[in-house]
Amino acid sequence: MSKLKFIIGSLMISSLFVGCTEDEKVDITGISFNGDTIIATEGVSYDVSEELNISGGDADQANIVFSSGDANVVSVDGTILTAEAVGTTTLTATETNTDLTATVNVEVIAKVVAVTGITLDKETEDLKVGETLQLAATIAPADATEQGVTWTVAFPSESKTKEDVPTDIATVSDAGLVTAIAAGDVVVTATSKDGGFAASATLSITNVDITSLEIVLADEATYAIAEGNDGFTPVLSIEPANATIKTVTWSLEYTPVLARTSGEVTADYYATVDTETGVVTGKNECIDCGLELVATATEGGKQAKVRLDIDYIEVTGLQLEQASYFTITAGETEQMAFTVVPKNANDQNPNVSWSIETQDSGECVEVRTQIAVAPDYSDYATVDENGLITAVKNYSNPCSNLAIVAQIEGVEGTTSAQFDVENVVATSVTIDQGESLTLEEGESITLSATVAPSNTTNPDITWSTYDPTEEARVAVSCLEVSPEGVVSAGYCSNTYTVYAYNSESELVDSIDITVEPCVACN
Repeated sequence: MSKLKFIIGSLMISSLFVGCTEDEKVDITGISFNGDTIIATEGVSYDVSEELNISGGDADQANIVFSSGDANVVSVDGTILTAEAVGTTTLTATETNTDLTATVNVEVIAKVVAVTGITLDKETEDLKVGETLQLAATIAPADATEQGVTWTVAFPSESKTKEDVPTDIATVSDAGLVTAIAAGDVVVTATSKDGGFAASATLSITNVDITSLEIVLADEATYAIAEGNDGFTPVLSIEPANATIKTVTWSLEYTPVLARTSGEVTADYYATVDTETGVVTGKNECIDCGLELVATATEGGKQAKVRLDIDYIEVTGLQLEQASYFTITAGETEQMAFTVVPKNANDQNPNVSWSIETQDSGECVEVRTQIAVAPDYSDYATVDENGLITAVKNYSNPCSNLAIVAQIEGVEGTTSAQFDVENVVATSVTIDQGESLTLEEGESITLSATVAPSNTTNPDITWSTYDPTEEARVAVSCLEVSPEGVVSAGYCSNTYTVYAYNSESELVDSIDITVEPCVACN
């Protein structure tokens, strides 16, 4: 009997033993397999006769036939079983003299082929920053069970660590796709998951150099720069667009033209330049004097040059930053701001005088005679020498608006903007003495009222014995109220109402005054 469990493939039906003839009785009482399952390895053959137990006096004369439940999984030739493919099936043994049978499960497992080595399709390669490279790894043998590979990027020597170079000179994907990120040398390694065999490729990554550098001007071959004014920031055209390092260093060169003497004059006499931004500041006039602006690429040394003219540019006017019409609330201020015209004029802070006048609103058609001396509009708004407007109160004239006027000393013409002062209108009127009070005949009292908010432009109160908001305005003869709110009771006992009215807001409050007979008068 067998001492082993076997890995078996597809089985073909075959005879194992030839025993007695049909006319003879044989003493066979049973057949069985050693276990419930035979485990076989794909591609391996086994003798399964050792797995079968036969009992009875004529056991040595048994005639056994083996059959496979699925010949695609295991096959049989006599007693030799071969594992054909991974899977499960059954193996049946039949004793032909007695028709006794035995069945066992057969499980075929995959054959494990170990990795013996790995190679790469490239050992060295040159790349530019931004380029990619697909590496391919080949596992040996070709039928190795585990084909998995792990990709890594490292530096070529222990003396050069990742801290010495930019982070991620290159990256590699799980599929072996290398992306070059920065200049440097790296080693890309593929390691087999089975056995840890490794193969490497050394990659040399270089920058994409600038091939063409040009300073771009607007329309002309030279550019005028105002003395003392940072009015010119150059624009660069760089080729190729994917150049790795596009930074440049800016400088000025001075080469005196013919018929001029250089003396001790250098480029710095005419202008200075910011070496990082290229912003040029003119210092002295230089028309066709041999001054050039130079851009030098920090990587590769490519240069571009352009001739510069330094010209003094006069201020011709102002451009107010405020709109042509704006509003200010009474009690508040507005700081006027401006830019000079042209924007690159030398004097960026000219002496400007400010004034307030009125200008035609465009709403009236009558012709008015111009006043030779400008009237004083300080009741409505004031402006200081720095252009700070302080709003006082609304100027109400349908034919004209207030205007702020700016004039540059020594420059003809003015610049102006119309504005309106918006009053702070009262939101409430409250009589301080409450809703009612009592007076004796002949007695007087001075009433007062609080107007909110406290910065109301027109807080004036009109006092009366009739409601100013109503059309019927009948004064009470027996109760006098002065414009200042002094109430004098006559000799008419009764209850009267006194009103406090703010005309701009059209708000009103009232108080009931009861006049009682004078006790001391009797």
